[in-house]
Amino acid sequence: MCGIVGIYDRKGAPVEDFRGKLERAVEMIHHRGPDERGFWIKGRIGLGMARLSIIAPQGNHQPAKNEDGTVRVVFNGQVYNHPSLTRSLEARGHQFTAEGDTEVLAHAYEEWGVGFLEQLNGMYGMAIYDGREDGSILIARDRIGIKPLYYYLDDDRLIFGSEVKTILALMSNAPAVNPEGVVSLLTFEYIYPPHTLFRGIKKLEPGHYLKVDADHVEHRAYWDLPHERRPLSLEQSCAELRELMDDAVSARMISDVPLGAFLSGGIDSSIIVGLMARHSDRPIKTFCVGFEDATYNEAPYAKLVADRYETEHYEITLRLDLDELWKPVDLILDDPIGDFSVFSTYLVSRAARDHVTVVLSGDGGDELFGGYDTYVAERLARYYQLLGPTMTQRVLPKLLSAVRPSPAKKGLINRAKVFVTGAARSRELRHTRWMVFMDERLRKGLFTEAFAEAAADVDPTQHVAKLMRRMEHGDLMEQGMYVDTAFYLPDNILHKVDRTSMATSLETRVPFLDHRVVESALTTPGRHRVQGFKRKALLKRAFAHVLPKPILHRGKEGFSTPMKHWLRGPLKPLMMDMLSEERIRRDGFFTTETVERLKEQHLAERNDHAHVLWSLILFCMWLDRYQHGGQSTPSPKSEEVAVR
Repeated sequence: MCGIVGIYDRKGAPVEDFRGKLERAVEMIHHRGPDERGFWIKGRIGLGMARLSIIAPQGNHQPAKNEDGTVRVVFNGQVYNHPSLTRSLEARGHQFTAEGDTEVLAHAYEEWGVGFLEQLNGMYGMAIYDGREDGSILIARDRIGIKPLYYYLDDDRLIFGSEVKTILALMSNAPAVNPEGVVSLLTFEYIYPPHTLFRGIKKLEPGHYLKVDADHVEHRAYWDLPHERRPLSLEQSCAELRELMDDAVSARMISDVPLGAFLSGGIDSSIIVGLMARHSDRPIKTFCVGFEDATYNEAPYAKLVADRYETEHYEITLRLDLDELWKPVDLILDDPIGDFSVFSTYLVSRAARDHVTVVLSGDGGDELFGGYDTYVAERLARYYQLLGPTMTQRVLPKLLSAVRPSPAKKGLINRAKVFVTGAARSRELRHTRWMVFMDERLRKGLFTEAFAEAAADVDPTQHVAKLMRRMEHGDLMEQGMYVDTAFYLPDNILHKVDRTSMATSLETRVPFLDHRVVESALTTPGRHRVQGFKRKALLKRAFAHVLPKPILHRGKEGFSTPMKHWLRGPLKPLMMDMLSEERIRRDGFFTTETVERLKEQHLAERNDHAHVLWSLILFCMWLDRYQHGGQSTPSPKSEEVAVR
């Protein structure tokens, strides 16, 4: 596990003058790899990395190379099938100088070219310099998007890195604001690829590679989520899933450093812990976050699983500490995400890092097997629409908007408000309409005339619609799970987990996202995965023997944080400062009238605007740091330095 950065000059000019900036860029991602630094600068290419030593800690150094040094690699992630790839390459005459998975990539590329990507089982963001002939650079991201990779490309250079801030360190000035990134952040709480908040800095899409030389740019997908449905029986699906998951968990337990698991008390993490127990001759270390607010607290369920498998269990209670909880926001601000659970994910990662260097998590189970409320909501909506457009578009939304939200995490009132609001939105969004936080009505009132004009051509619903068109043959459940796996999972969940866990120098592995499991799940009939209003039916049936009964029959809660209460309490001064009338008027993106209305309604508890308000706060912080050269932080202890 590492952070990588690099620069490639397309004109052939030497990049030695960038050495200081390259070293600075690597230092900025010290948290991703505190154990080792590595650099290789020669002619037109400069590569750097910060390493977290997991496999073969005494070897496996980077940048790695082939026998004659014509191929060089920097790599962030893990390739779980590297032992079999090594044996295959040795049989073809390749000679290795070290154990581990990084050197394998250099030899595999030398042997098979770009096609080697199809043979990898793992998570990765990588760069491979091919010094043969005229020299070219290849950057690639894993199939599902578990590990991040960003880049900036023009006629002169390709600059790339594991985090946006590494690219900024190699540029003269921070690029201007990208309207599409802003609209995406406020609409969904995250930014879909290839966009970022910076104009010209892009995210490489999952399952894609970019190959660049002096004259050519090749940007292609080497893998895509499967579209077809296989005619499997329920029992066949269960048997296949059990076999694949057992192998995926076993492969991800290979480590030369201490290893554990996140345990929330939900279906997915409980299955992971149960399977890990089979493959370990010692107690698994498990880590859980609890909350003082009982409606947010899942810790008692996690304890049930910990007791069943006799794990070495650690429970952390989340309390608001600005100095501590600012850190994940600070580190993720270059590509911000509004998901409230960044705090709890960071906290459980920090606690785990005191005991282990690697954890397994249950991420992906909800998207692949239908775990979200939206799947049930979409089915209910078909009956709800029978009430007619007057009731569903006007009367009921207006009535529910007048009802005060419940202080609980969910509750009947809160669920009803979300359902009625979502059901009134465009059918083009399908089930993602319940995951939208800025709709067209709010957008019209929120954006200033100038910014509305700049963003006039930006329609985030088209990104969802494009994904839906790939699954036109599927039923509602299959379409929903496909979109969540292609969109919400990599751009929200995996982005959040990578950045918050790496903020504590912790590697997180995700067995559900072994590409073989993903391919199996998405080609399994939707009726097996969601049966009527029963979510995760296939998953529960396949692993009923692994789960305690209270876990098997409980509903989905989600790994959230009581942000709506924090913004009315300890985070209120931050909100009032970052969203002050003076600041909003100065920046010129949003109308002061709408922002003031959102704040006033939220503080008076007449409505819950926490999602929009928090995303606005993050964007204003980003503006201060990367456009105004400020330091936007409530804590003077931040180690992050603005890049100008």
